[in-house]
Amino acid sequence: MFKLNMDTVYLFPLNQSLTLNKIPLPYHIFEPKYKKMVNAALEENKRICVLPSANDYRKTTCIAGIPVLLQRYEDGRMDIVITGVEKVKLIKEIQDYPFLEYSYEPVHESKKIDNKDDYLLILDLLKKKLMSQPHYDSQKEQFDKILEDHEMVINYSILLLLSNIEDKSAVMQLNDFDKKIAQLIELLAPKDFDLFDHINLLKKPT
Repeated sequence: MFKLNMDTVYLFPLNQSLTLNKIPLPYHIFEPKYKKMVNAALEENKRICVLPSANDYRKTTCIAGIPVLLQRYEDGRMDIVITGVEKVKLIKEIQDYPFLEYSYEPVHESKKIDNKDDYLLILDLLKKKLMSQPHYDSQKEQFDKILEDHEMVINYSILLLLSNIEDKSAVMQLNDFDKKIAQLIELLAPKDFDLFDHINLLKKPT
């Protein structure tokens, strides 16, 4: 019977990527160190956190994800997908060789959305972004499912609408959906005059 090993989590530091809840992200694993890590995670049913590199990860908030093997090559390289499943705070380093392992504690998020107008604004921006993707028509059913899930809307907005990894990480670490939405709007508004127009329309009295 499949059972997750949740005592500790393995770390996969990458400068331009991070795990997000409910978002499957593909990775090509080729470095010996990380081939060992992924093999261990698959064998032990261990979670992996993808997060920006740092000197010390204690008290860092990140998303623990479940790796799934897509393809293994003869030379040991692998194609995998990691889907985020839980927000955690890293507590203590367990090992740094042959790869990083940390203990952690779960982090609670408030998933209530009170500001419906701001959420609909983000939803509209994400929908436009998805519609601009290649092969949109063939993936429309999958995209529609994304747009029906509040958490996926927020996290895909972090992934697709923000370009800076520091901004993505900062929004991900917020523990309140309304705060995430507000921060997304603050980061996006200076870059998008249409967004300013939309906000002004929403603020006009009816």
